[in-house]
Amino acid sequence: MEPAKSTGVGWAIVGAIVLLIALLNAWVLGIALGAIALVAGILVAKSQKATHHLILHSSSGEVRAISSLDGGFIGRILVAVNNAIISRS
Repeated sequence: MEPAKSTGVGWAIVGAIVLLIALLNAWVLGIALGAIALVAGILVAKSQKATHHLILHSSSGEVRAISSLDGGFIGRILVAVNNAIISRS
């Protein structure tokens, strides 16, 4: 599941707009605030991590068995669960 990066991107866009307007009008405070908002937005957007989930489906419904930030770990568990189901059949 990919995280929503809209908050960071929104701050970066607002910061860029404020920075451009401030540069055109030579507003020192506006330049500083725009630069801070732009950098903060970029850092927030880059710091977002995807959370990977293993969801098991059965006739009784579905359950989120495990969640992790490590996609490789979830992938290895998925392979193990699939192999266990195949060997049981």
